[in-house]
Amino acid sequence: MRHLRLVPCARETVSYELPAIDVLQRRVPHPVPYQGSKRLLARYILPFFPNDLELLVEPFAGSAAVSIAAASQGKCTRFLLNDINKPLMALWHDIVHRPRALADAYETLWHAQTGDEGRYYVRVREQFNRAGGTDNLPYALT
Repeated sequence: MRHLRLVPCARETVSYELPAIDVLQRRVPHPVPYQGSKRLLARYILPFFPNDLELLVEPFAGSAAVSIAAASQGKCTRFLLNDINKPLMALWHDIVHRPRALADAYETLWHAQTGDEGRYYVRVREQFNRAGGTDNLPYALT
């Protein structure tokens, strides 16, 4: 079984050992558009990995592009994601643990913006900056 381990912050290590989605059975889109993503570089990075890699540690995970690419190519069986961005690590936790609730919240946000996109975005971003929470983060990242 593949596992995904999330570490929310390098200074305050809180780990989650999680069963990962079986990405070998289907194409998995990248759920987080993230500045500095290694998504386009992953195909150049993966050839340097050994074929029998058991644990991939992605210290600056961000969008987890390298881990997702490694999983999709069967390069690894376990993954450890780490990033100092606590809300982002909380988002990865929710993507794995409560994907339906997160998708429903995002859909609600997306439909509520209709006709007032610019001001609505600013309101959602300000709400995220005040209160945090993962429901607003994917919208604020777009």
